Amino acid sequence: MGFGGPSVLEPLSLPDPVCGEEQVRIRVEGVSVNYADLQTRRGSYHAGGTQFPVIPGLDAVGIVEAVGSRVDHIRVGQRVLAFPHTGTYAEYVVADGNLTFPVPEELPLEQAIACPLVTFTSWMLLRKVAALEPGETLLIHAASGGIGTTVI
Repeated sequence: MGFGGPSVLEPLSLPDPVCGEEQVRIRVEGVSVNYADLQTRRGSYHAGGTQFPVIPGLDAVGIVEAVGSRVDHIRVGQRVLAFPHTGTYAEYVVADGNLTFPVPEELPLEQAIACPLVTFTSWMLLRKVAALEPGETLLIHAASGGIGTTVI
């Protein structure tokens, strides 16, 4: 175990997570690879305060296997995208119901997983941070990454 590229990733055997009343358990079908994941693997995310074992990943798309009693907009068997508190490079994750969103069945997995973090981040940057209004001009630096491409 250590920081570095894909060659240092090692599988871990962990118990399946259990969801609470306001959470859902998801069987992961796919995860996106975000810049923060690369930084985590380099040991430079959170100012190097990462402790092993580390499970990278910020978002996931998968099938709901369990729903907490206080979650009413998600059902077992539904495909969702979610932002769990723990890493998503896993077979199963638990996410809060309010951070779990239905994914249309007709949307291919590859497209569904390509957009969660960068889409939400881009929307927040344009609407909340820049407060962009119709008719304004926006200059996008570094438009080759996920967020820059999505903002375009």
